[in-house]
Formats: sequence, structure tokens, C-alpha cells
Amino acid sequence: MNQFKRVMARLTFRMVQCLMSDIAVHSPRKTAPQSEARKRAKAMPRSERRKQLLAAARKIVAKGGVTALTMTALSEATGVSKPVVYEHFDNWETVAIALLDDYFEAAVEAVDTAARGAQTLGEYLQLAVDAEFDFQSEHQLSPWGITNGYSASERLNQAYRNLQKITLETFEDLLVQQGVEPDVAKPAGFVLAGMLNNAVYEFASRPDNHFVRETVKMMMSGALAAVVPLQTVRPATPERTLETYRRLKEQRKD
Repeated sequence: MNQFKRVMARLTFRMVQCLMSDIAVHSPRKTAPQSEARKRAKAMPRSERRKQLLAAARKIVAKGGVTALTMTALSEATGVSKPVVYEHFDNWETVAIALLDDYFEAAVEAVDTAARGAQTLGEYLQLAVDAEFDFQSEHQLSPWGITNGYSASERLNQAYRNLQKITLETFEDLLVQQGVEPDVAKPAGFVLAGMLNNAVYEFASRPDNHFVRETVKMMMSGALAAVVPLQTVRPATPERTLETYRRLKEQRKD
């Protein structure tokens, strides 16, 4: 009798095991919930997708630094697959370089638009100061947030140095337009560019930047008067600066 009970208990246990196994096989599997970004991902034109990816990259770098910029992070932030990200960028370096290019392009457009009607170089620089501060206040991420030219990526550093060179040449060319000798215009342009860029990158995001920008204007006016006492030529954004701007804008269309 006891042996019969043991046999029945084993058979009952075995039947329960088979039943549970069958339920597990035929029950729908639970998958990890998709992120909200992944659920919202939709097809869009190539140019719009690139703009979306760069906007996400800008936020990633602004929050976590350039080391946080990975293709995986970009995919998760936008809700698109990594193959889609790779359709636009080869790696994180090309994303970071695109951020630099976008910054330079937008900054040149902002300054050129604001200062185009200036009658003197002094007026041009005053308008440029306001345009740079306004642009950086809205843009938030500065080139220094991506690299200062001494990061671990030499490719990124070189891209930064190339754009920095164009910026310095812009100020140099503006002085040469006024008849300043190139030997003087080069260091003077370096000083003026550094004065503006350092102040913009450091103070533009602060709510009280009005006092800073007015101080920069006064200091730049004093420095300008030392090398260009008489401003007789109407200034214009240098052609080679605009050429770089046009080239970057054309690349965006590709």
C-alpha cells in the first residue's frame, strides 16, 4: 500500500512538471519594455535625421562631456537603431567634428547677419559681441565643451585647430581691411579674438552676462583704438571666413 502511494505521488509530480513545461512553452514571452525614445522613433528625411542626431549629441556632450558621446548613447537618445546612426556618422569622432562644424557655421551666420550693416570696425565688433553672446546663450555647448585642442583624439583636435585658425584669421583680416600692417594685424587679431571668445565661453550662459559683454566692448574698443586710430573703411566679414561657412553649409546638404 505504501509503495502504491509512492508510485502515485511520483506520477502526480511528473504530470505537474509536464503541465508547467507546456505552459511555459506556449505562453507569450515577456520582453523588456522599449524605451520611450525607441517607441517614438519614426522615419524622417535624411537631413532631418542628421539634425536630430546632432541635437541629441549636443545634449549628451553638454551633460556628460565628450567621453559620454558613443554611438550606443546616440542610438538610445534618439530611439533609432545603431545601423541608422552609422548611416550618418562613421564613429563618435565624426559626430563630435560635426558638432564643431555646426557651431562654427551657425556662429559665423549669426555675427555676419548682425554686423552686416556696420559702418565702422568699432561698430562691427560691438555688434559681433552681442551676436556671439546671444548665440552662445542659446546654443549652450561651446567648442571647449567638445575639445580644447588637447583631447585624446588627434583627429578632433585638428578639426578644432582648423576652425580656430579661421577665427583668428577673421580678426586679422578685419584689421588688414583698415590698413593695418599684417605683422601688426596678426597679433592684434589674436588678442581681440581671445578677448571675445574667452569671455563668451566663460560668461555667456550666466544670467548677468550684460555687464560682461559691455566690459568686453569697452576693452575691445580700447585695443582697437591702439592699432586703428582712424576707421575709414567699412568692414565686411572676410571672404575666406564666408567661404569656409559656405563649404560647411554645402556639406550639410550631402
